[in-house]
Amino acid sequence: MIYNSAMKTIQINNYVEIINGDSVSQNDISKMKSLIETLYKEILKKDLKFHFLFEPQLIIRIDSIECLDEVKKYLAENNIDFEEYDYPYAPNGKFGETKGGIVDRYLELFIVILHSSAVAALTMSDTDHLEFLERAAHDLFNPKFYGYKLEGEILCKLAKMQLSLVGIEKCPDNIVAP
Repeated sequence: MIYNSAMKTIQINNYVEIINGDSVSQNDISKMKSLIETLYKEILKKDLKFHFLFEPQLIIRIDSIECLDEVKKYLAENNIDFEEYDYPYAPNGKFGETKGGIVDRYLELFIVILHSSAVAALTMSDTDHLEFLERAAHDLFNPKFYGYKLEGEILCKLAKMQLSLVGIEKCPDNIVAP
């Protein structure tokens, strides 16, 4: 397997309708999931660094030159509009990392996390994935010698920060996990 000196990003364009600039319909989420599952089963599982993100465009990062060529061929054969650009530093207005930011400074660590997260999302049931998330969060806190109470408080703070991005200031009490 030949690897790139820099990963490439494949950004899927016009595959689904983007609503209000940042969301897609539930049917379109299923369509996007189906595409990435097919690409994973047929091509991407050979790339030990690939990952994907929902921005809500489908962003796929590929390290293997062979996998990159196969993905581009698959997309072209299926008339799926895409563009390719470098990762981690993308052109202005595209999805990449900030120079000097946390991901840039620790890119090799983040590649492992991003790859693991992508594979977990593609291969685990919703129940197993929820357990994976809990375990992964704990495993990230544990080596810092944080106790469970501090871990919970930090997770609560992170949840509040995430919710505030969409204008919710209080954690809901009636959360139903998938």
